Amino acid sequence: METLVHYGQKVNQLYEAYQRRDINTIINTLSRDCIWEVMGQPDIPFAGIYHGQDDIRQFFNKLDDCLDMNDFVLEHILENGNLVIATGHFNAAAKKTGRRCTTLWSMTYEFDNQEKIVHFRDCYDTLAVAKAVSDTIGQKSDTGGQRSQGSGQRSEGDQRSQRGGRSDV
Repeated sequence: METLVHYGQKVNQLYEAYQRRDINTIINTLSRDCIWEVMGQPDIPFAGIYHGQDDIRQFFNKLDDCLDMNDFVLEHILENGNLVIATGHFNAAAKKTGRRCTTLWSMTYEFDNQEKIVHFRDCYDTLAVAKAVSDTIGQKSDTGGQRSQGSGQRSEGDQRSQRGGRSDV
């Protein structure tokens, strides 16, 4: 990994803590009134906007209840002043359905003068995760309720996703 400066090192330590399932270390880096945004539609149980340390701890509980992270890889950390952007990918299995999902992700962190995180935003392929965790999304087609076996045609949403457009947030 590239050489990290101050806030980038702090973010790298957060990912190391997450790999150890040390949520307390993550919570201790947050400001008292941190805003934690996780993209996603209502079908994703952990999606939403969380306020403050106790609420954010609930995010981690919901995430753990929902997904079994088999592979969570940090690829890059970029720092500009008090703003850090981290990118990577994950592969997970939904605990409720057993279906798998894989997605790239980008997470932004904003730090205050006390070196605490005041704002976090997590962006990922919300449709892929929703299809894995939901009992209804992506399971039935318009042709009598049978699952599509892949016609080679991409849906409008897949085409937008391929172009970087967001239709599911």
